[in-house]
Formats: sequence, structure tokens, C-alpha cells
Amino acid sequence: MGVDGLWCAAFVYHCVVLAGFKIPVWPKESSCSFAGCIAWEEWAQADSRIEYHNGNDNTFQPAAGDIVLFDRVFHNTAHDHFGIVLENHDIRTTSR
Repeated sequence: MGVDGLWCAAFVYHCVVLAGFKIPVWPKESSCSFAGCIAWEEWAQADSRIEYHNGNDNTFQPAAGDIVLFDRVFHNTAHDHFGIVLENHDIRTTSR
């Protein structure tokens, strides 16, 4: 109820755990659990082991397996969709 049916970040967390990565449900660097999109960005910015690129980086091209945070996909808000890149065709990035 509290997330209004938006479950994309929780799904990505589930996939990451199934892939064998050991990450906490609520990282200490984040203001919420990994069920929220913003937690992933906060964690990526705080952990030097993670390669983080913001939307202004025109040189970075996401590749299959990258985790991406989108703005204004379903709502006119920042950080409203989260996914794992399946493929990238220069013009558009397909994710789930």
C-alpha cells in the first residue's frame, strides 16, 4: 500500500540476491530499504566499489546486466522506475 504497487526496485533486489550477491535489505548508506529506488542511488554513490553514472554523463552507455534508475517513466517524478539492462541499441535501453 505504501509504495502504491511500485515494486520494480524490490524485484531488482530479488534478482540480485538470486544471482548470488550478498547485500543487505536496508544498507546503512541509504534512507530506506532496497524496495525503494532512491536506496539504490544512495548506496551506489556511497560505495566506491560501485561504478555510478548520472544522467548527465553522455559518454557512458549501459550494457546488459547493468542496473539503471530512470526518471519520469510512469510519473512526473525523479527515480520512478528501476531495472536491469537486457540490451542497448544506442537509441533506447531495454530493461526489466
